[in-house]
Amino acid sequence: MFEVPTRIKYIGPKVVEYGPYVFGLERIADMQVEIEKLHAAHFYETETRFLDEELDPDYDYAHAMEQRGSALFFTVRHRDEFDMVGNAMMFIGPCLHMKRKMQAVEDTFFLSKAHRGVGLANAWMSYIRQTLKVLNIDYLWMSDKAPSGGVSLSRLFEHHGFKPIATAYLLGVQAPLED
Repeated sequence: MFEVPTRIKYIGPKVVEYGPYVFGLERIADMQVEIEKLHAAHFYETETRFLDEELDPDYDYAHAMEQRGSALFFTVRHRDEFDMVGNAMMFIGPCLHMKRKMQAVEDTFFLSKAHRGVGLANAWMSYIRQTLKVLNIDYLWMSDKAPSGGVSLSRLFEHHGFKPIATAYLLGVQAPLED
């Protein structure tokens, strides 16, 4: 087993090792400074191709969502320095289409470029699925940002049994209307 530095406070059912990596659930308050770097990397890799906005995360909202039990923050850390190299944020709530069913809806699923291509995303997705199962979440919604410049995740998702069910579009409704 490994020794976790005192600055890291894992929560949730369990922490899992995968080679030199550690998967866990953490509170945003305990790792906000670290996650800000990953949010910036994610944003500038995938969002700037279609958004004409600057990065301006609402971490107060993230804290409030987490305190209500409506958000989970999955992390990947490299054991050498326990630096965060991946994060996934999930919104948690009831499924309005089916009573008594809970769902997790992904807001971010990101691994630093230096840590891609080694099977990490596959193992991490397994960890996320198992953790959500233990937490009695029935459904997991994930998005693929390939159309906006991200790496395609369709093979990863299909490998884990996901089915493509929609194509998402974004419109800035505050922009001037065009005829």
